[in-house]
Amino acid sequence: MTVSCHRFAGIARFVLLFLALSLLTRIVLTVMSWSDLDHGVTLPGAYLAGFLYDLATSTYFAVPVALWFWLCPSRWWKARWHRFLLRAAVGGFIFLMGFVGLSEVLFWQEFGCRFNFIAVDYLIYTTEVVRNINESYNMPLLLGSVAALAGLIYGLLCFIGFFRGWLESETPLRGRWKPALGCLALTVLVGFTVKQNQLPEFDNNFNREIGCNGPFAFFAAYHSNELDYEKNYPRRELAEVSSRLKNLVVQPGQKPVEGATDPLSRLIPANGPERRLNVVQITVESLSGEFLGRWGNTQGLTPFLDGMTKQSVFFSHIYATGTRTVRGMEALTLCIPPTPGQAIVRRPKNEDLFTLGSVLKGRGYDCTFLYGGVGFFDNMNAYFEANHYQVHDRHSMAPGDVVTMENAWGACDGDVYNWALAEADRSYAAGKNFHHFIMTTSNHRPYTFPEGTVKFPQGTREGVVAYTDYAIQKFIEAARTKPWFKDTVFVMVADHCHGSARKAELEVRKYEIPCFLYSPGHLEPRVVETLCSQIDVAPTVLGLMGVPYESRFFGGDVLAPGFKPRAFVSNYQKVGYMTETDLVVLKPLRQFSHYTCNRITGFLTPLKDGDPAVVEDAISYYQGASWMFKTGLYRSGLNGKTVQISNGP
Repeated sequence: MTVSCHRFAGIARFVLLFLALSLLTRIVLTVMSWSDLDHGVTLPGAYLAGFLYDLATSTYFAVPVALWFWLCPSRWWKARWHRFLLRAAVGGFIFLMGFVGLSEVLFWQEFGCRFNFIAVDYLIYTTEVVRNINESYNMPLLLGSVAALAGLIYGLLCFIGFFRGWLESETPLRGRWKPALGCLALTVLVGFTVKQNQLPEFDNNFNREIGCNGPFAFFAAYHSNELDYEKNYPRRELAEVSSRLKNLVVQPGQKPVEGATDPLSRLIPANGPERRLNVVQITVESLSGEFLGRWGNTQGLTPFLDGMTKQSVFFSHIYATGTRTVRGMEALTLCIPPTPGQAIVRRPKNEDLFTLGSVLKGRGYDCTFLYGGVGFFDNMNAYFEANHYQVHDRHSMAPGDVVTMENAWGACDGDVYNWALAEADRSYAAGKNFHHFIMTTSNHRPYTFPEGTVKFPQGTREGVVAYTDYAIQKFIEAARTKPWFKDTVFVMVADHCHGSARKAELEVRKYEIPCFLYSPGHLEPRVVETLCSQIDVAPTVLGLMGVPYESRFFGGDVLAPGFKPRAFVSNYQKVGYMTETDLVVLKPLRQFSHYTCNRITGFLTPLKDGDPAVVEDAISYYQGASWMFKTGLYRSGLNGKTVQISNGP
């Protein structure tokens, strides 16, 4: 019997089909990113790596097919219904691959990379994501196009004889077990030997992403959704880490807490009379610095925030810690570097942590998390509820709350700000100070906003950025009419930037965000040029308020003496430590890269003989953060009353 008539000839043809469709997806992504790619030898190298990962991935898809080809009885195999079923399965597989390819194209358009942990998260929160996709894209047209392309490919396969031979095969059972077991053994071998982190580290990260296989990358991200720092990243002895952290974090005038089991517990003295100000933090979705006139934007998208640069304490060189909302929340509440893997907001055992909320709650403040969507998404509600905040979201609206406009992600920013005004009024009437953590949603695809608010069209990034600015302005104007306004500090800061994928493994320019502290009568306007991080926002606010407290924060008061300029950036697996001149990137397999970093141009120059102290600082920060969270040393103690919130030395 010839190979062409062997039942398992269909496996070989299936693998070839998978490779061809994967190559087609890679070509489309290459065309989309042509201007961003390096066109030297690394591009063919990316295609070669991509072929190998496509081949490895095909073995996983081939397993159920091989099992069926092995076990299907001969009388079934030759039956007309079975032949129809196999033909339909091939057609369905082509459509599925087309749908996956379309998903990769849309994901690449949004994030500039193949499937990763974001795609895994999106699979979990299907309600918001599916609705967002339906509101953002013409899905009937796109799916119809995929179906038409699948039909065209299916017809071509029939024309060239794809089904000829193996559908008529009479291979007996004794001739089927060897190739079946061989296919299974090959898949097991691939599973143990081929890993996502074996992709070449091209200088251009786009080239590396081109070399990925989307489904393989997706399941790799799912498998490594939690990354243990101790097992995967450069580490040192804890005594060395603790000592170094003390020198890096503790500022002049701060005294260690006697008997503390962690290296960071210290007493922050008041730098003057304490001002019991309300703290209203507006955490703005995807507000890149590039949208503001300060960073050279000439479209006039943010006239109010541009004006705020002269009316507030404005930080012009502050960096987001990550590329997702939960990373921004983690940094702004916990003031901790972005440990690898999932943000702490989404991890187990994240209750009763040391946060800005725990400090203010310990001083009698009402603390509320306000969100226009449903806070089940990304575990936000559970995190804030477990860390001393009340939750006020789309499903827990108070009497009188109104939704005038919403999309997949929830009520528009203007509605959420109205809820915040009402919450503030209630606290003020009860004689309580308050702290609000407001999370906006409007500056996000599908880019919709209330009609008649801004001059830019619906469905555009420019439109939602302009609306974001408009809604903040209306909120501040309404707050000025309130009796509590004069004793309130408004913190306006982005959660992360719009997009971060670029050529470098960590594109530092894409992490720069705006931050404003606004409190007329209490804070003199100034521009702060110091390099700093999101994790420094809360300590700086508390410092400006003159609050004495016992701190465990990794972040520091940017305006206090002895602050050491540095920032932290990450993209899930890679975590970066940035100084005025250097960038150290820590990576799995206990690897790291060290660069000279030009923060203005974003250009990174690899260093072979850089200052080892910078590398040690990076390891100490990240290993220390992971260690303190995992061992429970980052608890606030408000639940168990094991730690008292001190009034200072």
